[in-house]
Amino acid sequence: MTSLRRSFMGLTTSCYSKYTVVPQYMPTGRGAADFIVTFRILVRKRPIFLLELKPPSDLKFQSRRMDADDQIRQRLVDLGSESPLTVLHAVSAIGTKLCFYTYTKSSSEPISPPGIPYDRIRVNDVAPREWWSTDVLEAEGEQRFREVTERIKRDCEQL
Repeated sequence: MTSLRRSFMGLTTSCYSKYTVVPQYMPTGRGAADFIVTFRILVRKRPIFLLELKPPSDLKFQSRRMDADDQIRQRLVDLGSESPLTVLHAVSAIGTKLCFYTYTKSSSEPISPPGIPYDRIRVNDVAPREWWSTDVLEAEGEQRFREVTERIKRDCEQL
């Protein structure tokens, strides 16, 4: 996880070189070795992008994907109103696999992708593995990450 954390730190720092990159380490409560690394990208101390990093092994477990999805949605709700941007972007990274989220302030359904309600009786998958289908190590994945970055930078120029 350490080399993965360093790689994402390098990627976010290079993409957001003129902005403040703040890594935060938070335990998930499952154990000492189980934690989330969150990178907050800030402009004037206000969030413009979030990236949460979890271990690659979490991808195979439905409950861990559900936790990752819940956590990024909670961060978007908590920080969406603080962002100077109309749309706050976020990425949930499980290993090198990425799931892209947006929080749109003026929308009646602000978070995309829309959440899937949990059904305790049927035990449905509320965070499908396919949501993390973009791999940052592949050209298409890196390109999508950089496109989001460029969109955010353009939006910040309007501030």
